[in-house]
Amino acid sequence: MTAAGDPQPTEPEVHEGEIEVVATCNLPAAPGTPTGVLDARFVRYPGCQQLSVWLPQSVYTGYGRLRLRREGHGLLEDCAVRDRVGGSVKMLFDTLAWPPGDYVLEVEHGDGWRHELRLRKRRADDPPPPPAPPPPEPPRSGPIRYRDGFGREVPDEDLALRARAAAAMAEAFAPGARLSYSGTFRAGTITYLDGDRRIEFWHEMAAAPARFFIDIPPPSRWEAATGVPLAEREAIVRFVAERVRAEKAGGWRFEIDESSITFY
Repeated sequence: MTAAGDPQPTEPEVHEGEIEVVATCNLPAAPGTPTGVLDARFVRYPGCQQLSVWLPQSVYTGYGRLRLRREGHGLLEDCAVRDRVGGSVKMLFDTLAWPPGDYVLEVEHGDGWRHELRLRKRRADDPPPPPAPPPPEPPRSGPIRYRDGFGREVPDEDLALRARAAAAMAEAFAPGARLSYSGTFRAGTITYLDGDRRIEFWHEMAAAPARFFIDIPPPSRWEAATGVPLAEREAIVRFVAERVRAEKAGGWRFEIDESSITFY
């Protein structure tokens, strides 16, 4: 109980503005400095926002300290990188209390170089940043996806056969595999278990029209993040998607891309 005259506790001030990734690089830019850089994704909902940052390789490959500072206002955080990582490559930052301004995240490596990620927190009433230009469209491969006059995809029997074959392959590939879950629907971890193998995948709510998504290491980071050969990635990811749908998301559809499984 607070005595009369004592200062009353105050709620931390919140700042609903969007965060923009300004630049990401490695320093010094010298021969021998790795080319893999920090990857970041920002999501927000009313009263809640989060910045996810991925290392290009496992935290156990020589990383040292992490420093986060707001330009002109000093350090906000200074800690060992391994104390900030969940799993082996992902870091989460609750950014709702970050005031508008420019921020720099530095992740040092024991070999004398560092990752640097520059961010800008906008004011809530600022216009959104211009969208990034779309990447060049890759050469078409695989079956053509047809859509009706309302933009809905028309089922393709070839795609359906491929999906069933992939699901069967996943089941055959990992007959003893299972999933365990921790956290809540808003955010948590899905763990793939198969014998001595244990792979953690972070999941969190997604903005509409999606319901939630599961982060998966892209092919370029798969082996460093999981310790599992890249050749087994497709079967494991498909197994996770199918099993989550069967156990937690019956009736929902999912889409798999290079870095996530998204449920709708």
